[in-house]
Amino acid sequence: MPQETDRTAIPWTPALEESLAALAQRQQILPALLLLSGQRPLAFLAGQLMLLLQPLTASLSLESWSAWAQLLSHPDGPAILEARLAALLDPRAPTRPTASSPSTHPDTQP
Repeated sequence: MPQETDRTAIPWTPALEESLAALAQRQQILPALLLLSGQRPLAFLAGQLMLLLQPLTASLSLESWSAWAQLLSHPDGPAILEARLAALLDPRAPTRPTASSPSTHPDTQP
């Protein structure tokens, strides 16, 4: 019987953290979060296009290209990325909110 692959594993790498750190250093977390939220339906298509162009990027030494392509192609990748960007924007915010969990932001507490 063939083994099933773990579809829940998010391919998070140090290259992704370095990219997010560069965004934070340039104070571009909010624009990145807004772009991701607005273009979320196209994230899978963007990831697949990045995978298609990956052979070209190998000659350009773009090490994080593959990591971004895999993250955007993963079904939960955009949601995880959005949560990580939100956590960088506001460290008090929950890192992975769920629909059933109440908000832990201090402004929403009674």
